[in-house]
Amino acid sequence: VAGDFNININSNPSNRMSRLIDSLNYEQLINSPTHFTERSSSLIDLMLIKHSTQILSSFVADPFVPNLVRFIMIN
Repeated sequence: VAGDFNININSNPSNRMSRLIDSLNYEQLINSPTHFTERSSSLIDLMLIKHSTQILSSFVADPFVPNLVRFIMIN
């Protein structure tokens, strides 16, 4: 199961989402932040798996915007 859950899993390890993951015997594959703002980062994009031994590699790629800067387009 993968997706943008909009729940910062790192902020509170005993939150409802973490308990749900545990109750289903899933494991969160990604452990580093996946969402960045100018002042913070969070882990909201989750990859939940049942058998971690079958995963060869996983990682969070570097942000494609330099220096984690947000841009606003104005017409």
